[in-house]
Amino acid sequence: MGRKSSARWRKGKGTQQGTQPPSNPEFCARCRQIDFWAIFHPPKPILPKDSRPVLALDQLDRDSDCPVCRLFYLARVRAGSEPEDRGYHLRVLGTSGGLLGATPGALRHEEFLPVALGVFPGCDLGRNPDWSQQLRARESGLLVAQVKQSEPLCTPRRLLEGSRVNPRRADFGRLRGWLQDCDDLHSGTCRPVARISSLSVPLRCIDCLTRAIVEIQPDDVYATLSYVWGAPATTRCDGGRLPDGVSQVIEDAITAVRKLRIRYLWVDKYCVDQENHDIRDAQVKEMDIVYASAYVTIVAGAGRDANFGLPGVGSIQRETWPSVSLKSASKGGRLEIHPTGPSLPDAMTNTAWVTRGWTYQEAVLSQRCLVFTTSQVYFTCPVADHCEAIVEYSSSSAFPKQTPVIQRGESDMTLHASRFFKTETRLQGEKHVSPWQRYTEHVIEYSGRVLTYEQDILNAFRGVLARSPFYTYFGLPLAVSSPANSLDATYVRRTSPNTWLTRSLSWVEADGAESVPGRRPGFPSWSWVSHRGRVEFFCPLSWDYAERDAYFWVEDTNGRLLDLRTLIISNTAGGGGTRMIPELSPYLVVDASVLRFRFQPRHSDRPDLPPRLCVCTCHFDSVHPGGVTDGQCVWSHRVAFEGAVHGSAMYSRAVTETWDCVRLFVEDIYISFYLIIDWVGDVAYRVGYLSLLREEMLSHDMDVLSKVESTRRRIRLG
Repeated sequence: MGRKSSARWRKGKGTQQGTQPPSNPEFCARCRQIDFWAIFHPPKPILPKDSRPVLALDQLDRDSDCPVCRLFYLARVRAGSEPEDRGYHLRVLGTSGGLLGATPGALRHEEFLPVALGVFPGCDLGRNPDWSQQLRARESGLLVAQVKQSEPLCTPRRLLEGSRVNPRRADFGRLRGWLQDCDDLHSGTCRPVARISSLSVPLRCIDCLTRAIVEIQPDDVYATLSYVWGAPATTRCDGGRLPDGVSQVIEDAITAVRKLRIRYLWVDKYCVDQENHDIRDAQVKEMDIVYASAYVTIVAGAGRDANFGLPGVGSIQRETWPSVSLKSASKGGRLEIHPTGPSLPDAMTNTAWVTRGWTYQEAVLSQRCLVFTTSQVYFTCPVADHCEAIVEYSSSSAFPKQTPVIQRGESDMTLHASRFFKTETRLQGEKHVSPWQRYTEHVIEYSGRVLTYEQDILNAFRGVLARSPFYTYFGLPLAVSSPANSLDATYVRRTSPNTWLTRSLSWVEADGAESVPGRRPGFPSWSWVSHRGRVEFFCPLSWDYAERDAYFWVEDTNGRLLDLRTLIISNTAGGGGTRMIPELSPYLVVDASVLRFRFQPRHSDRPDLPPRLCVCTCHFDSVHPGGVTDGQCVWSHRVAFEGAVHGSAMYSRAVTETWDCVRLFVEDIYISFYLIIDWVGDVAYRVGYLSLLREEMLSHDMDVLSKVESTRRRIRLG
């Protein structure tokens, strides 16, 4: 096919008996030859993950006199590895299977599959774009059509069409429709998962009619607000009313809630007594109930702080998107082409909201969210996604009815992070995700976020911990209360608290994460909450075959040692309902094998990359003569010291001193994992980790571990 246009989409080749495309003199000669009516009403369905080429576009000019060319420029998929000067081409795509917010194979009624138009890099129509390019098209935005006719268009098939987004005002009629449809169609999935009657402190909300702060009743409907505070401001409510001059985002949220016909709004700054630490601490631990019981969460997804407001509600306007209208006398109407705008994760990419620690749990703990961005309003719930730029039509009527055409997978304990922002994890499309996988997924996403006050690192995650099935201590799972699904049941029954804690201690600095010197004060070095920066978890091939080498006790405030099972039982004896075990002291006592290693710098190190360290199998007690290069007696999978960047004091110590390494587990003689510790008096602190691969050991020396000094010790880890 080469660079030529596909004949079916050119003038005279439409689907309606060769109907000619309309004459639009403001279009350039190239765009007048495109039969958009045929493109958006294909004679044969375009299936999920399928696409068909339309036309080579060569260069695109955002300042073109042609409105269609300007629209193509706006909707183009960024070239990535493709040079911009290689041009672009049009391609029509099926809109399920990961496009327009759907997950693969999740479209409810496949008797009609709507299509969208994408602008892809490259002019070779014979080369199909890979699926990742199609996903990028969804993220950056596609083009969808809306038919405007003098007579209503009636069809037995479900339709999906584009819609113009008003830059000045959000369409609250549609927003209410999304919520009502969720009530009517998903009530078994999206209903509140908790009730405020179970709170230890009565819930106070803003009465949006009177601006008073009142205690609400268990059956009252309320909304919550998720936003970025910004600079500290007064939180005192004199006389039980909102103070004068509250931030713009709260004023706009009150307006939005009233337009949604909801009376009460919960805002943490004013509805939680910030000066009463007992009440504040109690509500922080029950944040999952507050958000899970709300009718909807309003997300302020724009601006750097609370003074920006909600776009499309107050004075802040949204982006103005171009659209194209094509008249057709023969069809008795016109076809309007609108951009869908970016996906919600793409729209939130550079916002302050996605970088903040507290907003993470506010989003994933909510059952339903309305996200106000600079482009449009998005809706997400466990079952469906909506946005203002796309309208779904019922199969029984030509008039807009917000029935969820695009479906999601089964509901789980939280909304998945990928609904709101581009994630570092890849579990969102997998079924039967275990509780451990879900926990690590949350930690990976949350740990890289920013907090104004570092001491909030655990508090801002307590809601997620409360929703999980784990008993946790300093944010680490010690045991699972009940299996999440039958596939996990057998495995869970044969694990112990010592095994769970062994897993939990295997956190490492995430690949590519920015290394931040120092630990967070006030937290134990053995918990990920002490680490500044994103973390992930080291996983052997199978925990079923991992031999645990360590036993643990928790030290209480009186210096007494409690084994983990006793700690869990004592926490559940009171029947309080929480699985978050109160933090007693930062000390953990470990009984394990301790091996002593020296670490060698590799000559292949580059100053602009993190330093690479290894274990030399022929010089355990000294530096390898001349340094170690790749291919020599290098023995290690990964070695990492926290904060050991080139030229730092820690890096100098790492390559000159001998280090105690606490072995946590060995997986079926294949791989072993160690905590590298440093001593301050009689207390040890984690400063890094080491993993060893058996196959590398065998390639150098069958009995290499016998050369390493090893003892069984009991260590007080702080």
